[in-house]
Amino acid sequence: MESDEAGPTRRVARSRKRSASSLLDSSNIVSSAKKHHEKIQKHTMHSQAHDSFSFEEDWFINSFCSENHSSYPEKSNSHIPGEKMALVGKLEKSDSSSVHTTSNTSDAVESVRCGIDSVVVKATSKPNGSSATDGGTFKVQPAVSGGTGDAVHEGTKHLSLKDRLKQKMKRNSMAPSGVNHAVDLLRETVLEQAQMEALAIQKQGTDVDIGPFYGLPSKVQKLLETHRGIKKFYDWQEECLRLPAVLQGRNLIYSLPTSGGKTLVAEILILRELLCKKKDAILILPYVSIVQEKVRNLCQFALELDFLVEEYAGSKGRFPPVKRRRKRTLYIATLEKAHSLVNSMIETHYLDSLGLVVVDELHMIGEGGSRGAILEAALLKLLHCGGTQIVGMSATLNNIRDIQTFLQAEVYSNNFRPVKLTEYVKVEDSVFMVDSGQVDLRGQDILKHDRVIMFPYNADLKIQDPDHLLGLVMEVIPNNSCLVFCPTKKNCENVALMLSKLMIKHHRHLTTVKRTERKQLLQELYRDGNGQICPVLEYTVHLGIAYHHSGLTMDERRLVEDAYSEGTLCLLTCTSTLAAGVNLPAKRVILRSPYVGSGFINHSQYKQMTGRAGRAGIDDSGESMLITKKADAPKVRELLTTTQEPCHSSLMYDEGKGIRSLLLSSIGLQILKSTDEILRFMKQTLLSVQAADLGCDVEALTRASLNQLLKLKLVQQARKTPDSSQNGSQKTKMSNQSQGLNKPKIFSQTSPGSQQSMNSSAAGPDKSETASNSAGHDSHVAMGTVTMEDGATLDADMSNSPNIHLEVTALGRATFKGSIDTDNSSLLYDDLKRAEESLVLASYLHLLYLVTPYDMARDLHIPWMVYFEQMNTLNAMEMRVASLIGVSESYIAKKASGQSCRQKVNEFVISRFYLTLMLNELWQQKTVWQVAQRFQLNRGFVQNLLSSAASFASCVFHFCQELDEFWAFQDLLGNFVKRLSYCVSMELIALLEIPGVKLGRARQLYHSGLRTLQDVAAADPEQLVKNIEHMPRKAARQIVASAKVMLNEKAETLWVEVESLVALPMVQLGTSSVTSL
Repeated sequence: MESDEAGPTRRVARSRKRSASSLLDSSNIVSSAKKHHEKIQKHTMHSQAHDSFSFEEDWFINSFCSENHSSYPEKSNSHIPGEKMALVGKLEKSDSSSVHTTSNTSDAVESVRCGIDSVVVKATSKPNGSSATDGGTFKVQPAVSGGTGDAVHEGTKHLSLKDRLKQKMKRNSMAPSGVNHAVDLLRETVLEQAQMEALAIQKQGTDVDIGPFYGLPSKVQKLLETHRGIKKFYDWQEECLRLPAVLQGRNLIYSLPTSGGKTLVAEILILRELLCKKKDAILILPYVSIVQEKVRNLCQFALELDFLVEEYAGSKGRFPPVKRRRKRTLYIATLEKAHSLVNSMIETHYLDSLGLVVVDELHMIGEGGSRGAILEAALLKLLHCGGTQIVGMSATLNNIRDIQTFLQAEVYSNNFRPVKLTEYVKVEDSVFMVDSGQVDLRGQDILKHDRVIMFPYNADLKIQDPDHLLGLVMEVIPNNSCLVFCPTKKNCENVALMLSKLMIKHHRHLTTVKRTERKQLLQELYRDGNGQICPVLEYTVHLGIAYHHSGLTMDERRLVEDAYSEGTLCLLTCTSTLAAGVNLPAKRVILRSPYVGSGFINHSQYKQMTGRAGRAGIDDSGESMLITKKADAPKVRELLTTTQEPCHSSLMYDEGKGIRSLLLSSIGLQILKSTDEILRFMKQTLLSVQAADLGCDVEALTRASLNQLLKLKLVQQARKTPDSSQNGSQKTKMSNQSQGLNKPKIFSQTSPGSQQSMNSSAAGPDKSETASNSAGHDSHVAMGTVTMEDGATLDADMSNSPNIHLEVTALGRATFKGSIDTDNSSLLYDDLKRAEESLVLASYLHLLYLVTPYDMARDLHIPWMVYFEQMNTLNAMEMRVASLIGVSESYIAKKASGQSCRQKVNEFVISRFYLTLMLNELWQQKTVWQVAQRFQLNRGFVQNLLSSAASFASCVFHFCQELDEFWAFQDLLGNFVKRLSYCVSMELIALLEIPGVKLGRARQLYHSGLRTLQDVAAADPEQLVKNIEHMPRKAARQIVASAKVMLNEKAETLWVEVESLVALPMVQLGTSSVTSL
């Protein structure tokens, strides 16, 4: 019987049906007869002589008799094999409970008791002539003959078992098919039970479920097991995935300790959105490196499950995103790129295709600075527009209720950890265990004495290692892993070097552990460094030790992280950034000092670092040990007993810059058009929720920020004027067409005498007239229009008028579309305008200066002699660029010689040009190592500069796209941005765009003949492992999968373009044809 229920019901029913069939198949009689009866029946039905058997049938009977011990005593239940007795029991049970009991059923039971000779397993014919066995089922039927069963039995007593089988098969081959009601009833009962179970499962799920695995196909479960080794979910994960908020698509915040398995729940929710609900999703991650790692890890899932993955980090990301019709897309983005992506979706009315936004490390909303403000702004816009589910995950938050109110979300929290964590504090030679159950308020110490350090240290060793790091580490490695967190980057390197030297002297046997793997790691580091390697790593890797901090290049960090995860390295000395980055757990975590930099560690940082202790699936427990001096012990006790720091809104950072950016983009997207709407909008912010705690007046801050935007000429007030049209409706009158952009009339109440000074302030000295005309301010004012003047403020009466609304100027639109800091927009405009008048294209130096990030030039320590030497390497045209920018060679020379200089220069421009000289070296394909050594900086800073410059270049490109006067820069910056991201020859760019492929690997692929994205996508991972030196099998699979996903994404994009191009001409053609007819 086939179920008529919905998808899951039918699948479970089929499974139960197969199980019922398998139950009958357990009998020796059934299994043998099923294999051969169909052939025998076909033969006998077409044979003229029914008393003769073929050789094949004789072979079957002989083998059948042999399998069943040749013969059985007649009518003896005690000698019937156990499997047959089980079948008899099932038949009798079905028979006794059935209302369809017939003589056929009784005969069947009796015939099985009497022996094998009176039972035939026969395929039941269907009305269309097909066999019932086609569907995987068959029926056990009593033998049917012309006479009674007793007569038949008596007439065959003298025959052997072989002859009786022959005789019964001949009779039954031509006998009509009967129906065994007992077996049918048994099968139907099983199917009905399966239907009920499927209905129960369906009730637990949703209408969009497409499979049994949390609504997903079983293939997802297999992929998790294959690629992640996940066979079973934790109890809290199953509970969270069954929450009503999850099933009904409501906003959710779930909070657990570090390493609790939060990411897996987020990935299941994302897959449900993509595969079941057929909508796009955004995954917001805090750092570029984590975005890249997640893209690599999810590409295999995207390939198998037929969805797309796009990376939005650094200079990568398409604005606006392509709205695809066939496949759903997962956007994996940093905080900044996610905000731009949300803005773009709102502007292009694409938000209806976005079903889910997942935020990892939700507590970063209270990080302070621009990143926290950007995250709050993106979430606020999603809440305001509605229709998109927001899911946030984070470690334990002290004031999670504030964020719950802001996000209008439900909260799920749990203290689960996959492994038990034991915390220790070491003070001199004593080790104390942290007893979190004790509270200082009761006068009981949270630190309980555990043991005294008794390592066999001699006098020299005590001097070299006073904190007993070597002894603490050797209790764990090399069989287990260990992380040592250090307060500074330099201390990381020193500790790694110290431990390596001590191990060579006292534990030299460690050099023989995994010698081959460590040698390969050194070769890869050497290759990725273009023949150079850090001398510290070169010394420490032999012992399984490495350091990890921002001073490493991205390639080095990835190699170190992979080697640690695979067990090649067993000890990492690292800074606190590792705890907030990729997941690298350890058996033991040691905090070298209770300081991060020069500041005392806070509770959140402590929990993040200690949370890395314990490896799920490997260890049953983890340990953390904080080393402190006796003088800092009271502070440590306070640290351990205090609650986590509250998470506060970051919108007020830098005197309200977050509020200004939020208002500018919201007005530019036309989410807000009046002061009343703005004030209501600001009441939805996290800042408003926490206003009482922070002691701020949100309305006053909002009005002040809006006035500042008006003064910066990023926003303007416009009056709606009557406009005669076909329907007589009221429309906004646009008057400024000087730049090819529609500009509304500007309404103001200030005197016209201050216009020039505001232009000068906004766009820089000597550029007041240009800025006024080009940045979106009326140079040709229509009759009756009053322009906004310098120093104007928002008039309460006029701003509340229904005829007055707020709009962004051209400069304001370029600022928020380019994600430019509001305080830097006029400065960027001034730089571009000045360069437009005298741009030097004899080299790329001038363009490189224009895309050098402003924020990295502040607080930069410059070695003036290096600066002077680098200036001397510039040619005449490059020196002209420096002069045009405002960099004086004489000033640099005097600073290098240590002389005092009274010459007035812009120190900020000097510092920025120093960074430009580094970019110029990288542009000429000098290695990061070479540039770092030449400019006396660590290679991590140089690579970060390159990444930041590429990202800022993308922002400048979008900024110029919004201002027609900068049409030349639109063309110049197009390919320039892509090439700047990698600073390599053009032929390698296509390979470097593949997630997981860095410069060294790209060169290997290129030299092996894989020179395009298509080549890599068509490659066999096993061949890559064979043909490319030191290519791990896992990396090969990831690279090929990533290339295939990128190829699919490009194909989908082309399909959308083709459909859009074909659809419009066909409509126009049809219209013109009808008109002509």
